Amino acid sequence: MPVTAWAAAAACLSGAATLLLTPAMIKAAHAFDWLDYPQADRWHATPTALMGGVAMYGAGALALLLLGPLAGVGMDVGLVGGGATLLLAVGMIDDLWGMGPTTKLAAQVGAAVLLMAAGHVFGPEWPLWMSGPTTLVWVIGITNAVNLLDNMDGLAAGIGGIAAVALTAFAAAGGALPAACSGGRSGARRSASVWFNAKPARIFMGGTAEA
Repeated sequence: MPVTAWAAAAACLSGAATLLLTPAMIKAAHAFDWLDYPQADRWHATPTALMGGVAMYGAGALALLLLGPLAGVGMDVGLVGGGATLLLAVGMIDDLWGMGPTTKLAAQVGAAVLLMAAGHVFGPEWPLWMSGPTTLVWVIGITNAVNLLDNMDGLAAGIGGIAAVALTAFAAAGGALPAACSGGRSGARRSASVWFNAKPARIFMGGTAEA
């Protein structure tokens, strides 16, 4: 199959799984009191479910497990998946019990190092003293930017979805199958989550959005 077909398949599966998993996560959040209650510095008026990022993570993982072997590409497994899982776990802990900025930064550095260990760096031909810090700053910066964008209903998910769709288009045009499949998964699950995160949001992605 052409690259665009694989990317479309990854997008359809990931988006559909997000639409199915998110309502279940909303019910679980209300059952276990995983809720963000109204506060003076928050804009929502009613207790709102957290852990939207968990459903998105699960949807992406499902698409990865089902399509990865068929497409014959790794699609973010191994070290990269370990970094995403680390960010997911840290985000869950932060949402439920709180976590200091130093600990969160250390986890982000760890996830970025795993990404680099998998060979994903800026300027592979650059010396390590150039490519390493550049990649580290970029990954940590984007991670925190997504987290900071999650302050208005649908904003972080919408922008993340648009960015992923653009990545998919460029990757497909260049014949980069792993990147196209990864972008398709990411774009679809974030776009699908907007259905539940648009105003008035029924669930927030919270810290788990970083994964």
